[in-house]
Amino acid sequence: MTIYNWVELIILILFIVELMARKPMKYRRIIFYIGTFLLLFVLGFRNYNVGGDTPGYCDFFTGKSAGFYGSLFDKKSSIEPGFIYISKFLHLICSDWRWFIFSSSLISLLPFLCYVRNKAIFPSFAFLSFLLPFNLLFLIQTPIRQCFAISVFILGGYIWEKAKQNTDKKSQRKQQIFSLILMFFGIMTHTSMYIIAPLAICCYFVKFNNKTALFWIILTFFLSLFVSSLFTYFYDYLFQLTSSLNAFQNINQYHDSINYEIADDISIGAIAPRSLFTILVILLSGEKQNITYNYKCLVFACCLMNISVSFPLASRIVLFFSLLGSSYVPSKLDKKNRLKDNVYCKFYISLLFLLFMLIFYKHYELCYNFKKTISTDILPYSFWF
Repeated sequence: MTIYNWVELIILILFIVELMARKPMKYRRIIFYIGTFLLLFVLGFRNYNVGGDTPGYCDFFTGKSAGFYGSLFDKKSSIEPGFIYISKFLHLICSDWRWFIFSSSLISLLPFLCYVRNKAIFPSFAFLSFLLPFNLLFLIQTPIRQCFAISVFILGGYIWEKAKQNTDKKSQRKQQIFSLILMFFGIMTHTSMYIIAPLAICCYFVKFNNKTALFWIILTFFLSLFVSSLFTYFYDYLFQLTSSLNAFQNINQYHDSINYEIADDISIGAIAPRSLFTILVILLSGEKQNITYNYKCLVFACCLMNISVSFPLASRIVLFFSLLGSSYVPSKLDKKNRLKDNVYCKFYISLLFLLFMLIFYKHYELCYNFKKTISTDILPYSFWF
């Protein structure tokens, strides 16, 4: 097994421990720290060549101008200013590429970990959502610049949420101003935020309940199967609107790219696991939970992935929503809430566990049969030490 499979297996075991424990509260802090260590260990200590874009970003950070991204010290760089400022700040602390990989991994994980630490009743479940249905451990290794943008934007939103709980008006205003600055800085760090930010704001104000969420997931599931060209029409229209704008150059370059062609056929296996996972999470959620932003992000992530599953970069499009959605934990996983609806809860949790095992096996199969290619440089895995 690869390092990815071992991490997933350990978290699966911790999930069983947390489910079976009579007093799960005493395990939660320990499980959170174990999960945090594992994620940061795999991401933060990966080698220079792990992750498709990692070598280019490392060269950019250390000042080598031979790569696609140029150099951090170029006077005129095409890279977004937010990423340049973050990189320069990190460069002041240390100029080594190992520091850049570790710090970028920490920044990418920080918003997810903040929500899991303060809101997740079952940390092991949140870590499993991160690893299995949304596959974020693989994804975060490559789009470092986009991860910076999304993480800074989410941290701004997290501080805004905390500010609303502050009773001191003056202190609250300062927190809100700081959070708005962070969100604006996140938008200036990657072009994709020009699309993600409006969707994130829309998600914040949209209201729906469990039944509505189930309806949209089922609808997008069948739409993706029977109207496979839906995303093609949408992406072509978006390209027509933005092709003349330099600000969208980093997004539009994928429109005619051979490496990112839109698929003609869509299989049930590509969309069913994530859709089933989200449906089960909704069924295990209490009615009061559906007002949380993380819950809405989970539903948005599933629906958007269903619609855009034919596009290879779909996971990057919904990275913001999947990162926040994976930190959401349904209340009925807790034993106290399970007792009220015990029969159904046991059935749903059993299905969830079987689904986790199936995805785990698929990941194991993927890693076992992996053959290194030019376009995919995630495996074979190696640490920099």
